[in-house]
Formats: sequence, structure tokens, C-alpha cells
Amino acid sequence: MTETARQLSLGLPRGARGLRVESRMELREETVRRVEYTTFPRVGANTLTRVGFTRNVSASGMALGVDEVLPVGSLVRVVVQAVDGRPDFDAVARVAWCRTDRERSAGSPGGWLGLVLVAEVRRGLARVPRSPAVPVRRSA
Repeated sequence: MTETARQLSLGLPRGARGLRVESRMELREETVRRVEYTTFPRVGANTLTRVGFTRNVSASGMALGVDEVLPVGSLVRVVVQAVDGRPDFDAVARVAWCRTDRERSAGSPGGWLGLVLVAEVRRGLARVPRSPAVPVRRSA
């Protein structure tokens, strides 16, 4: 095997026959961020908030490393934290795909989730634009 072929095959799993070429409309940024996530909607106060980390982030979603994979189609609320630990982005997302991590121990169900953003959650009060002042008529 030539040196170039050996280097190209380093990222492929054994037995891989070809490369999967992806075409994307938007840029994916390979970044690692801490993410708190929970199932949505929360059905009880005892619903656990879990912690994962991003592998990559785009305008429409993210790949999230988790300790426990969720079923495809599940809704989750994600809070992506900034470098200083403060919440940077809060959204509801849908699980588009999941992959279990085969390299973990047999008892660990961890892996990766592909999340598609559904809605951004706004914190605080919603501001309603005021209409121009209209005189109020009061009946006697």
C-alpha cells in the first residue's frame, strides 16, 4: 500500500468500500461545546437533565455526543453553553438520526445524535409592539 493510500484509509472503518460524499447547503462548524438536554416536553419534575457535547454545529442543527441515545423523532430541549459556561443558545430540536458508539463498553448505550432545530426558545418576557394610542370611549 502506498503512503498516500494508507493515510487516506486511516479515517475509514475496516471493510469500508467507498466514501460517502455529502452535499450540504450550509456550513458545518466543527466545534466542541457543552450542551444540557432533556426530553421535550417535560412531563414531570423528575425528568433528568443530561449533559452532552457537540461535534459540529450548523445553522439548522448539530451532532451531539451523548451517554444515552434517544429514538429518532424524539423532541429534546437543548441549551448550548458558551465558553464561559453561560447559556448561549436555547432551542427545541428533533432527533433526525442516532448512532451507537461501538467502541464503548458493552453496558454503555452512548453514541451520537443528529439534531435538527425546530424552534428557538426565547428567555424572558415576550415584547408585544404597541399600537398607536387610540382614545378609549367610556360609556356613562
